[in-house]
Amino acid sequence: MPLTRMGAAAGLLCATLVLAGCGSGDDDLVGTWSAHDPDDGATETLQIFDNGEANLDTHDTECQGKLDTDSEPYQLKLDCGVTKAIATLKLSDDAKSLEITIGGDKETFTHGSAGSPSPDDS
Repeated sequence: MPLTRMGAAAGLLCATLVLAGCGSGDDDLVGTWSAHDPDDGATETLQIFDNGEANLDTHDTECQGKLDTDSEPYQLKLDCGVTKAIATLKLSDDAKSLEITIGGDKETFTHGSAGSPSPDDS
């Protein structure tokens, strides 16, 4: 089930955010990540800013979040308005892809996207 359907189920979701990239810091997470949903053609976007704030846009749901980088495992707590969720993130060894799991739903996001705002401008 793609993240675009998380709106109804997100209230039941709870997972721990784990970064598996050995030696990777939170700087590797900063930036714009995107995934294309082959089922409906929608693009899902996750922006992580250097101040730890995050935005997740799944074409039908918009969430704001906060990344806790004070200790590991990191947690990304998402507030989607009516629902709240905690996501699990696994950064690839080359820091170019990010596996995001909410509940049992997994998607792979890639780093960078043309025309995206720079997180350094926040």
